[in-house]
Amino acid sequence: MQTWIPAGAETMNKPVLIKAMLIWFAMAVTAIVNGLVREAVLIPELGEGVARPLSALILLSAVLVLAWVHHSWSRGVDFRQAWMIGLLWVTLTLLFETGLGLMQGMTAAEMLATYHPLAPTLWLYVVLGILVVPVIVRCLRR
Repeated sequence: MQTWIPAGAETMNKPVLIKAMLIWFAMAVTAIVNGLVREAVLIPELGEGVARPLSALILLSAVLVLAWVHHSWSRGVDFRQAWMIGLLWVTLTLLFETGLGLMQGMTAAEMLATYHPLAPTLWLYVVLGILVVPVIVRCLRR
């Protein structure tokens, strides 16, 4: 029986890949909690113009911490593996966000608009951060 393996995953051993997926799941939960806190607390208290960038920074900080945990938990990864982990996390994130958008009834144009560099969500920068954070952590921890 053939199984689906994400692109680049063949360069990672199975335990590193499984840990990367578990860390991504923790990221998804963290992002959901972050969004709930943003909507319930930050926007009413600070306004949307401050709350959205602050929420993006909080989420990226959490991603950095989780990438640091993954690097320690996996006893280090090489440079190529760090890029593959970033690509895996971005792929899973984009699939998750697209599914969430579709469930909320968003059109493709509405979903794509969140990736505009000047969009108030700063989502493009969060996704780019998810991509490069494993590499940054790898460089800092070597």
